[in-house]
Amino acid sequence: MKPYVRASTRKSYCHAHKKTSSICSRIISRPALNSYGVLFVALGMLAFVIVALLVQPTAHASNPTAGALNTTSTQVSWQGTATGGAAVGDPLLGFVTSEDLCIEGTNCDTFTLTIGGTPADWANVQKLVHVHLGWTIPTQDFDLYIHRGDLNGPVVANSGNGATNGILTSEDAELDPSSPSIGTGTFTVHVVYYSATSAEQYTGTANVANVPPPPTPGPTPTPTNEPPGTPRFYSYFAPAGVADAAGEPSIGVNWRTERSFGGIPNGGTVNYFGGFLSYMLRITFDDALTPAKAIWEKADLTIANAP
Repeated sequence: MKPYVRASTRKSYCHAHKKTSSICSRIISRPALNSYGVLFVALGMLAFVIVALLVQPTAHASNPTAGALNTTSTQVSWQGTATGGAAVGDPLLGFVTSEDLCIEGTNCDTFTLTIGGTPADWANVQKLVHVHLGWTIPTQDFDLYIHRGDLNGPVVANSGNGATNGILTSEDAELDPSSPSIGTGTFTVHVVYYSATSAEQYTGTANVANVPPPPTPGPTPTPTNEPPGTPRFYSYFAPAGVADAAGEPSIGVNWRTERSFGGIPNGGTVNYFGGFLSYMLRITFDDALTPAKAIWEKADLTIANAP
């Protein structure tokens, strides 16, 4: 998403501290450094990480500390309470992020959000949860991380606006409880004071919003008199309700299933699969038409529950 630099004391530290396992895995599996100077910098950074995390307290709560939403709720709100100060990561070596190194109550704080109901409830009403952070002083810079479960859980949404994209007074992220990768339950909204002081605290809100409609497909291109053999490229959308929230996609072409339409071979069947689907998609193209006609079919997985 070589050789490796490994240290037994580092490995034992990783096993002893569950919260830092993701950090350690990145450090342990880093390619061997190509100079002693960079190696010394890396070892110094590792020592800094270990010291910072050993003294780091438990999650520091915002005000209020928690809130809950269901499909009929409007919104919950809270305000930051950390004292502020820069929370930098490791921009030189890329081992850790500002969230990994922030100190709770100083340059990060936590709001616990509970999303009620079931994924099916949210799918039926076509609703999602929108999380927003806002402030007014553009020199303040907060970052947003949302974990499923507690701070040890996976990050399921995040936002890191700033000077790079010109958005200076807000962070926004969405949670779709109907998605298998999100679901319902407890979520930890972790706010990092990337470059923010006590001059102004952020205000956070989480509200129930409508799922945005799918994009309208563009008009079918008008065929042109192109020379035979000229490559043409068109976008094809799956039918509504098919392969939605499929997860990370994989796509391939089975040349052995090639068919001809009007004497024109189509090159084979296109197969599409996303990690959250219980089926795969098989698309057959009729190249006798311009643009080609796509025939969509659901196909059973060979091993439906393979990891």
